[in-house]
Amino acid sequence: MEFQNIVEEEMYENILLNLINDDDVPVPNVIPPNLLEIVREENGDRRRVIPRNEDFYEEVIPRYFEDLFVEHFRMSRAVFQQLLELVGNQSMVSENALIPLEKKLLFTVWMLAKPECFLAAGDRFGLSKGTGHFIFKEIVAILKHLRFQLILWPNNHENSMRVFNERSNGFSGVVGAIDGCHIPIKQPANNGHDYYNRKQFHSIILQGVCDHQMLFFDINVGMPGREEVNVQEDDEENIVFDNVENERIEEENEAVLKRNHFVNIFRNN
Repeated sequence: MEFQNIVEEEMYENILLNLINDDDVPVPNVIPPNLLEIVREENGDRRRVIPRNEDFYEEVIPRYFEDLFVEHFRMSRAVFQQLLELVGNQSMVSENALIPLEKKLLFTVWMLAKPECFLAAGDRFGLSKGTGHFIFKEIVAILKHLRFQLILWPNNHENSMRVFNERSNGFSGVVGAIDGCHIPIKQPANNGHDYYNRKQFHSIILQGVCDHQMLFFDINVGMPGREEVNVQEDDEENIVFDNVENERIEEENEAVLKRNHFVNIFRNN
């Protein structure tokens, strides 16, 4: 009986040690705080308390001037609040009283807006690397789901063309501007050479179409960096023919007419 009690105590201690992760916030209603301290004291240096930055989200960000907030998060506070409301209305949001949704979204936008690693950004926001990565994946999945509500082809082509003509000083009949960029990535384990672009780094390609207000209404992302020339060809049917109204195209001339929808670029002008 005594041996059984010893085994049970050891099993319970092992379970506690697996649950306790000082790199993360404590799990609520699972381990009492006093029991946490007892286990840590009994096990000496087996677990170490990592200091966290507790003031950046709570104290520093609220004091940002508007222009500094835009510089860091690439959007105004008003736009961020709209995005926060949209994200909060999604059933995909997990409930975690210890980490407010606003903090999750700010952290994710910070990661998307800056070339920082999870360790550095997590330290700034008082989060561990693992918790930050989990939050990032959660919020990005929600943003991906919301893209169908936010990235829409304009349904009033004539008005879009008129405004674009006025703003561009003479490009008549234009609905939007199309361009692309390389998003740097680590070399993939497989087919890394496919992602090695002409600028001599590994990337995936983002191609976007914007209106005169620089609002995206079509994106294509994920093509390997080496395939830069093929992105527009693969995406033309989606961004042109599925969206341009009252367009009659003969099948045999489709390839030629596709190119007629694009205005050639003139560099360095």
